[in-house]
Amino acid sequence: MLRRYPGVGEPLACKPITKGLLNHGYRVSTTSGSYFLKHHLDKRHLDDASGERSAIVRQHRATQRLQSLGVPVVPPLTDTRGDTVTVIGERCYALHPWVDGLHRVGSQLTLSQSRRLGALLGTVHTGLEQVMAPRDGP
Repeated sequence: MLRRYPGVGEPLACKPITKGLLNHGYRVSTTSGSYFLKHHLDKRHLDDASGERSAIVRQHRATQRLQSLGVPVVPPLTDTRGDTVTVIGERCYALHPWVDGLHRVGSQLTLSQSRRLGALLGTVHTGLEQVMAPRDGP
């Protein structure tokens, strides 16, 4: 899979990330750095893998647009064909740059950190109103 992404390098290690609720994640170390490999799992509202792929692509485009507005997000990398989703079998994957940090639960945040997080969430929602195309139907 990594061969589809220019400049990513040769794989050295792949370690599962135990945090996360909706998808599986892996820290992939290569000769050029580290990456986050996201295995998208949620198919409950989708009919097939192609529908899942289009929904993920829509989310990725929104993330790219949010970044262009200055929102601190990490869009996925594009492969040699310009795609952000790789489908292997019926499974969808995306490769992101690795960002060092901690996965915290709400009770671990101070009041100040909670306020900053709330302000950031407001920025994300305001940005999403600007970048998301309206969907057909309810």
